[in-house]
Amino acid sequence: MKPERPCISFLLNAYHYFFDCVFILKDDLCFRLVVNHRGQVLTDRYYRTLRGARAAFVRLYGDKAWEKGIKNLWSHFYPPDSRWLRKKISGSRPCPIRL
Repeated sequence: MKPERPCISFLLNAYHYFFDCVFILKDDLCFRLVVNHRGQVLTDRYYRTLRGARAAFVRLYGDKAWEKGIKNLWSHFYPPDSRWLRKKISGSRPCPIRL
């Protein structure tokens, strides 16, 4: 059986927060929020639920938007290019959350 490819949900309007890229990586047991800007990973945290990861982004960076009232637009989950994903994530850490 083939291992499942990693899937991400990309924040389509990350530019409203002045970030290069923001995405949530779907893992077997958890969701990994990654915020990347100018080649640096600013945030790399794990959450039990997709809702928790999205809420954490708002809690961490909601006040960084260029204008109040910005609605986050997340893409559907899709498998990204593996080279792109490796470039955007610094180090591969296993999910520390055990359900």
